[in-house]
Amino acid sequence: MYSTGEFVQEMLVLYSIAILGFIVRKTGILNENTNDVLTQLILYITLPALILFSLDIPFSVTIIKEFLWFILL
Repeated sequence: MYSTGEFVQEMLVLYSIAILGFIVRKTGILNENTNDVLTQLILYITLPALILFSLDIPFSVTIIKEFLWFILL
């Protein structure tokens, strides 16, 4: 279970990312077109990769065989 220190550390990272994004947007480093590109990057690359990573199961031929059998059913 997480301790208070680990929770605060994670929250500081998230707030730092949010503040960095706000500063970058206000200074004009990223323009309006960047929004669409970042959204597509998150939806089509980052989110599926995160889902696959979160499965946390070891790769084996048995799993592939069971998956193919499941698809056939």
